[in-house]
Amino acid sequence: MPNDVILNTYELPPGVRLDHFLTEQLGEEFSRSRIQKLIESGAVKADGLPLVKSSLQVKEPRIIQVQLPEEPPPAKLEPRDLKFPILFQDNSLAVIHKPPGITVHPGIGTGDDTLVHGLLAAFKQLAPGFAADRPGIVHRLDRETEGVMVIAKNARAHAKLSAQFQERTVKKIYSAIVWGELRAPEKRVSGTIRRHPKERRKMFFEEFPALTEESQMTEEDLLYMIPENARSAALRYKVIAERSSFSWLEIELETGRTHQIRATFAALGNPVAGDSMYGDERRLAKRFNTGKRKLAALHECKMALAAIQLGFTHPETDKPVSFRIDLPERFHKFWEGLKSKAD
Repeated sequence: MPNDVILNTYELPPGVRLDHFLTEQLGEEFSRSRIQKLIESGAVKADGLPLVKSSLQVKEPRIIQVQLPEEPPPAKLEPRDLKFPILFQDNSLAVIHKPPGITVHPGIGTGDDTLVHGLLAAFKQLAPGFAADRPGIVHRLDRETEGVMVIAKNARAHAKLSAQFQERTVKKIYSAIVWGELRAPEKRVSGTIRRHPKERRKMFFEEFPALTEESQMTEEDLLYMIPENARSAALRYKVIAERSSFSWLEIELETGRTHQIRATFAALGNPVAGDSMYGDERRLAKRFNTGKRKLAALHECKMALAAIQLGFTHPETDKPVSFRIDLPERFHKFWEGLKSKAD
């Protein structure tokens, strides 16, 4: 047993869902979703075997063991000037341009250079957030993804903005450069997304089968077939341009799942350019006949994914607002470099 793991033992009573029971036992610091992720990860066992189904109900009392990672000490939240652009602000919220290479909030392995540290320096007031180390945070972007984010300054704004994200009424537009050519110039891609079964840092996307009139099934029917450890995920993309084994896309997210765009296009065979987690660069370079010079340009560009537009209803005025940033210069520089046929 690693030193950073706590082992708890419980007796699971019959007729009670596993996730409900553990939510009661572990207290308020463990949300239902966190409990379910813990179960999916294989951290709950009986007789040495993992119990990975959150809805499990036993017929007889059963002894279970739960491996809980020991919580690291909370990062000290000291303001730090990170110099990010502020697109708009009023008494309720702020809209910012998050730079690439910055983690949104503190966690394991982060320091005092997260976006939260920068928010504390930039704004006098921030909403409490979902946790003590996440003031103002309503939604997230991956570390290497840059783009538009909305920040809540008070509890009312945080609650109303969070509800819009949960109800999927927020308009989220991304720009991305991906490897290869897409089979269709524009398409809605829907399916399921879950934690990768072998590589726990990654997500795994699986597209729904094509629906036909002969099948007499609808996507609503497919949603009832989603495994318990998966969630529905959908987006729409449109090809803006193609050049030298790369495609430039505009993407609209219908759902907002962890790594959704990255996992979806990796599953389609078109990983986001510069995404080292979801794309084997050497294999892709060989597959698409991409030489060293263009790979060097891609390294300079880094991951080519940006959240370029965010639209929502203002929590105080109830009026629709939308904010858009220019396409990153590093995208243009890499794209222009693809014109040359030389490696």
